[in-house]
Amino acid sequence: MAEDLRGQDDALWRKLKDLPTLFQLDIPRMTETSFSKVITKLRSEKRQVPEEFDEDVRSENLLAFLLLYIDRIEEAKPHIDSVLRKTKDDPNLVALGNICAYYLKQYNVSEAKNYLQRIDMVMEENDQVAEDKKTIAIGEQGYCLSRLGPKCHLMAVDKFREALGRGPPDDQLKIKWNYGLALCLTRYLDRHNFTGDPEFKPTEVYEEAQRCLAQVTGSDIQALCGKGLVTLGEVHSKYVIIDPKYFEGNKKPEGLQKWEIDNCFETGLSVAPKDHYVLERVGRHHRFSKRIDKAIECLEKANEVRPSAFAWHHLGLAYRSKAPSGGRQGSPGWRGRSDQSRSKGDQYSGASPGAELELTGAQSVEIGSCSDDVDRVQSDLGRMTLEYRDQTEIKIVSHAHAHNTFLEKAKHCFEKAYELSEGTGMLISVDLAEILMQMGKHEEALQYFRKSINKDTASRFLEAAKCYQKWGECFLQMGQEENGKNMLRKAVENAAKVNVEKKGAFATLVSLMQRDSQDLQADHVNELAKLYELVKRYREALNFRKTALKLDANDPTTLRGLVDNLRAQGDYTQARMYLSMLRGLTDVEVPMEVVIEVNLGAVELQTQQDPHIASDIFLETFDFVFPAEPHPDIRYNVFVYSDEEDRESAESLTILCEEQYDLTCRCVHRDIPCTESVVEMVADLINKSTCIIFVVSKASLQKRMTKHMIGLTVQLVNTRNFGNLVTVNVEDCDLPQTISVYPSIKMQDCFIPPGGVNTTLFRKMISTETCLL
Repeated sequence: MAEDLRGQDDALWRKLKDLPTLFQLDIPRMTETSFSKVITKLRSEKRQVPEEFDEDVRSENLLAFLLLYIDRIEEAKPHIDSVLRKTKDDPNLVALGNICAYYLKQYNVSEAKNYLQRIDMVMEENDQVAEDKKTIAIGEQGYCLSRLGPKCHLMAVDKFREALGRGPPDDQLKIKWNYGLALCLTRYLDRHNFTGDPEFKPTEVYEEAQRCLAQVTGSDIQALCGKGLVTLGEVHSKYVIIDPKYFEGNKKPEGLQKWEIDNCFETGLSVAPKDHYVLERVGRHHRFSKRIDKAIECLEKANEVRPSAFAWHHLGLAYRSKAPSGGRQGSPGWRGRSDQSRSKGDQYSGASPGAELELTGAQSVEIGSCSDDVDRVQSDLGRMTLEYRDQTEIKIVSHAHAHNTFLEKAKHCFEKAYELSEGTGMLISVDLAEILMQMGKHEEALQYFRKSINKDTASRFLEAAKCYQKWGECFLQMGQEENGKNMLRKAVENAAKVNVEKKGAFATLVSLMQRDSQDLQADHVNELAKLYELVKRYREALNFRKTALKLDANDPTTLRGLVDNLRAQGDYTQARMYLSMLRGLTDVEVPMEVVIEVNLGAVELQTQQDPHIASDIFLETFDFVFPAEPHPDIRYNVFVYSDEEDRESAESLTILCEEQYDLTCRCVHRDIPCTESVVEMVADLINKSTCIIFVVSKASLQKRMTKHMIGLTVQLVNTRNFGNLVTVNVEDCDLPQTISVYPSIKMQDCFIPPGGVNTTLFRKMISTETCLL
């Protein structure tokens, strides 16, 4: 009985996932923290204007779905019921999918069936109604994905495009889906989202976002007009700072001028002066533009309308930027300024007789030989020095007070943001920790750094890099240098994952490491080289590697570092030289894939210069992958077999292996006398050859002899646990299952390009993934 229920349960889940609900989505793997962050945001959002009824529905649908997704089932139920009440007269497919999933997770199969039947009924209404319901559900899928972070933004783009392509049931949905699509495209213009994506075409993204926002800003939905205008400003702002290397020909088309971008934000604010989203984005734009007082004004208004972690966070950043630098008590920078001020005072009080000093703008005193004049001047001079010192000290105290006041305000804002985000915002935690550092509260700062890095950082490498950099700086201020260096290295590593150099962390770390390596030990120099290689500064790293080699010519770490460095630069000839030195050391095992890459890379460089050296390298590589010593019966590198119809192809491949790869070969058509028993000779040659190449076509695969030889070869290769089997497909036909697990290649891909070298067949022959070693 239990097994029957489990079977029904699985069948119902499969059916639900085929329907247009949120459970149809293939969401990338994410941590529970990532889902919790979205849940927190959704819970904190409140409906602003009546036009946003469907915003409430889809927001609550998403909230219920996420709670179900992470098995917080009972928390989801009130939200499911809320949407079902709101859509009682106009059924919503996503809500029906959620209630069905709720009962499936409760193992209540009968109730789940009832709701699946109801979904079927909705889908079976007249064609247009059913299509409209499905289109609305696809639009909700786009909204769901748009809220789940960078991993899902491009998936959301596809869903919004699909919904718009099907034709929205009404104009309002058309405007809202265009807005949702524009938001996702805008987020894709953020550097951490497109860095490293070879398919990124910024101009196409930019132009599509503008087209979508033209629909939004030209609509009669006032609530969206203001949002659309500030989003347009963000699109322009992000586009103009994209590196030219992402554009065709490394030339970026002209974007808008700064005043035109400002106008988008100001117009949006005038259209929707009490919209919290508009106020937040305009405030952030002012902060980015260094108009701090305007930023504070907008962000404070946003918090009056609806407090949010976003507004409090950026308000804190604005207050922090108003704090004069170096104002912390005990700051080394401030000690430097005070000493400098005192030294100027000392210059005045120690002035030598006969010098002319400017006391006011219009008056000077000449110090002569008269003692009364000297006494009077020295008295005036002492008084002025004291006044100067007093004024300086007042300025210092005032400066420090302003600094501490703004830091306190920033701290308060960050704490409010942290509270509203329920600790899920990584950058909020980092910025709060940094403020605590500035206030000298290092132990408290460390707690927030630890909390921030425990969050999901899988797709937020730049944010993690910032956290680790500040964390490292905190340790350094506390005198914990090793901990500081470890964190700075993590900052560099995280930024490098998206091809960004964290220059501050890198420079500090290099400085510390160079100081530590003044004794010039090879391991210290290699560590520096690794750091430079991490940020792809290979030429500078190579110099460090060569220095380490001079210190210890037999250090395997240095030699392996040289090989990897030169591999990264494509200098396989030099890499091969150091690889030979590395392999000459005892007790050093070099990974097979490294040897293959370096050797075949060198082959492609050497073919033009010296074909004989290239052939030697092929043979050396083959022998490395398939050492013959443990197998004394092996006499040939390659045996080529084909049916008579494919004879010409087989003989061409044999010549290729002999002349290009310098391998010893046997071919069924060339090396078996007609007088001999073909089956026995073929079996003997298969047994004595390392790699067997089968040339096949549709016709040959139908013949009993070919099938027999394939079966014999597979059995032999598996039995002796050595060598490989490669299929060369003449007609791109389907291969039998017995050989489909082995490497295969099309015949046309084996031929050598004019004046070059083709290593494709050779790579298949030595493929370490399928070779039975």
